[in-house]
Amino acid sequence: MVCAAALPGVSGFLSAGPAFFRRPAESVDVKDHSSRKLEGADASVGEGTALAWAPAWKREGRTGKAPRFVLVDALRGVAALWVVLFHASMHVEHFYGALPEWVRNGLMLGHNGVPIFFVLSGFVIAHSLGCSRVDGSYFGRFVLRRMLRLDPPYWASIGVSVGFSLLSAWAVSGKQAEPFSWAQMAAHLFYLQDIIGVKPVNPAYWTLCLEAQFYVGFCLLVWGAHKLRRRETDERPLRRLFFGVALVSLLWPLQLVRENVWQGLFFPLWHGFLLGVFAYWAYRGRIRRGWFYAYAVVLFAGGIWGRYQFPGTCALAATLLLEAGRAGKLEVWLNWPWLQFLGACSYSIYLLHMPLMGAGFNVVYRFLKPVGALVEALALGLVLGLVFLSAFLFWKGLEAPSALLSRRWARR
Repeated sequence: MVCAAALPGVSGFLSAGPAFFRRPAESVDVKDHSSRKLEGADASVGEGTALAWAPAWKREGRTGKAPRFVLVDALRGVAALWVVLFHASMHVEHFYGALPEWVRNGLMLGHNGVPIFFVLSGFVIAHSLGCSRVDGSYFGRFVLRRMLRLDPPYWASIGVSVGFSLLSAWAVSGKQAEPFSWAQMAAHLFYLQDIIGVKPVNPAYWTLCLEAQFYVGFCLLVWGAHKLRRRETDERPLRRLFFGVALVSLLWPLQLVRENVWQGLFFPLWHGFLLGVFAYWAYRGRIRRGWFYAYAVVLFAGGIWGRYQFPGTCALAATLLLEAGRAGKLEVWLNWPWLQFLGACSYSIYLLHMPLMGAGFNVVYRFLKPVGALVEALALGLVLGLVFLSAFLFWKGLEAPSALLSRRWARR
């Protein structure tokens, strides 16, 4: 096993102690912090918000509330589009092969949309909890709000994935129908398929299983820290606890530990979510920026050393959020309507894109032959249109009402 002291810069970081979470003198006033909630818009992989795609000034005029973090919504849109174009590569090999090498290489890095989603989740969940006192009652409401927000679209997408799988077996000659068991469906309802080793009905669901664990784990940790504090304003237990969590999270990206504790658990990728949390806390003045950057640099260096892109992508995304916050640009940068639209629909895009692309390309290639770069380019345009239109309808009819229900429950 590699010792931490053998890694340049890591031993100093690990010996820094709880100063990682010391509150600097210029910390932000708690009243100001609590006055700008995201109104229930907790982030998940690809999760958008009801008015996120409208320009900031229009949203403020319609709702009478402070504008949202439009950069967060834009990054959701970027990540969703990047993932979709990456997964489309298996259907348009000739077209991608005809693109300039730098464009093709950029598209083939689309799997990095997932770490961006994880960082956004940590950033926004930290914002939504704010300085709230977390106890058993709060934890129960938090879990219920997440279920109301995420589960109805997720469950509906399971039905879509199963339906397209059965339809494909019926339409394609010689293709066998995929067997689906009740136990398999029950595991999916509670995001347990990867933990108990059940075959997923949609390969993209692995990230949602981890996100669910991120949310619950983070809220439980904050609850535990709050139970340990001696007075309401004492944040030392929180800092000490998360300092320890930060150290443990480094074991996997630095390859000090190579195996998961159990299949499907979140530990190897926990650092992505934590980077989002720490970026938000550094932005709000709850921890020193220098210690956020120490954590980010260790992860970035570890990713380069291990030739693993995930930690570096997380570090860059979290740094962008922190610096945008410091510059007062979270509500300004990338406020482009089309990108905000993708961000608003990004959860639905992520849920639906794989079954829709599989079916869409299959149908298009039945009518457009022979398959070459030009035909594949046309097919890609048609299928992307199908994915985005379907995601918009899914968001409008199911995801937005679920988000509204979650926000209403949050006010109780």
